[in-house]
Amino acid sequence: MTPGEYLITGFVITIFILGIYAGLRLYKWNRNDMRKKLEKNIEKKKNKNT
Repeated sequence: MTPGEYLITGFVITIFILGIYAGLRLYKWNRNDMRKKLEKNIEKKKNKNT
């Protein structure tokens, strides 16, 4: 392979890895938000029923 092909391959691999990393970060962020939202809704239901 030529140096240009190595450069392109490295670039594609870097973009792929960054995409996976960003996707995992967004997933964790969304999961935490949903957990907080569910806890808040449960708390509202408890206060409403009493």
